[in-house]
Amino acid sequence: MRLYFFFLLFVLSSPVFSQKVEDIQSLTVLLAKGLPDTLQLNHHEQTQFTLSAEGVPMFKFEHALNNYVIASLLANNHLFTHGKCYGLYLFVDPITSRRMLNLSEESCEKLFVTSFVNVTVERGFHAFGDSLLKDWSAVIHNTDLFSNGQPKQVDIFVNKSGVATFVGDSLLVQHLHAALKPSWRPGIYYGAPVNNVQTLHVFSLNSLEKDFIQYGKLAFVLSERFDDKFLKFDWNWLGEIDQNKHTAVSFLYDPARGRITEPVIHTDKYGNAKRMINWINANYELIAGDFFSKFSWPSRYLFYTD
Repeated sequence: MRLYFFFLLFVLSSPVFSQKVEDIQSLTVLLAKGLPDTLQLNHHEQTQFTLSAEGVPMFKFEHALNNYVIASLLANNHLFTHGKCYGLYLFVDPITSRRMLNLSEESCEKLFVTSFVNVTVERGFHAFGDSLLKDWSAVIHNTDLFSNGQPKQVDIFVNKSGVATFVGDSLLVQHLHAALKPSWRPGIYYGAPVNNVQTLHVFSLNSLEKDFIQYGKLAFVLSERFDDKFLKFDWNWLGEIDQNKHTAVSFLYDPARGRITEPVIHTDKYGNAKRMINWINANYELIAGDFFSKFSWPSRYLFYTD
């Protein structure tokens, strides 16, 4: 009881305690202003709390974020209801250094939501690679196929239902037989299946590459193409750009507004980055259906082609 008393005394003595607001949106602005300047860029943090019968926020987990927001939450406890649960999510934008907070009511029951699972193929990718070698064993000896000295690319598009489509070099695609047999499972994003692309790079036998068939990075993709290319979505972007990405743009996602904002161009090899931004904005409702939900954090998300 003495600890509880001293806790209240400490919070009540804070200068932030006197700051009261009228709604949740204004409170998130106030909370963001009270965050320290020492937070690292691309920093993500979340916390959950309930309101005690006495009106004190009770956090479920110990996080540094709790200490930054407790005084303002207590000062504005009239915005919360005893018995309900609330989630607070923090993100520091690596591009603008903007600190974003999202505060909302959430279920008090323990929900197990799978954040993401990559696409998988029957018997695994190693066995699938053996099937590709069987199909392409004669083709990769064809010197005309690699006359420009560059590797060939084949994309495996796996839709939400697990149906695989092979797109890319026509000669390689025509020689697929054994590799068409395995079944696929689509990737999962926040509990729901999404479209995926697995890229294959095929090298000439005369190249210095040890593995003639190499897997590129698995990626979630939009259902509609941009300039006849798969538009890929990086939900876990760390703020660094691979120059192999021909066109790459990023957006901030604000869950409170349910919108993407503040687009930034990172690479623009073909001069179509601005048009990509306009295309993404115009097709936002379609994109949001797959990649932005009530579970999505405030963050900066990358869209790109390669």
